[in-house]
Amino acid sequence: MQVISTDNVSLHSVSGQSHIQISHLKKPTLRQGSNHPDVVELQKLLSRYVLPTVSSSTFDNLTGYLVRLFQHRIFLTKDGVVGTHTWLALYTGAP
Repeated sequence: MQVISTDNVSLHSVSGQSHIQISHLKKPTLRQGSNHPDVVELQKLLSRYVLPTVSSSTFDNLTGYLVRLFQHRIFLTKDGVVGTHTWLALYTGAP
């Protein structure tokens, strides 16, 4: 059994089958101009799925573009706003 976990999400792999478990996800809604500690986490997650970039603490134009690109790839509304659905998709890799 393999277990990968963060504070909010854990991935359990048993006999080749993966199970994603989301415990209460408490993340702020982030958008263009946001300056929050979770912006760095967002940028790291985007680097995993979209394009490796330098992390900063500001939700800038590049971050907004990468969020919209990720949302497009995962079939979410391409609004550039990182709310609950986008956070969940970033953690799980699924819509």
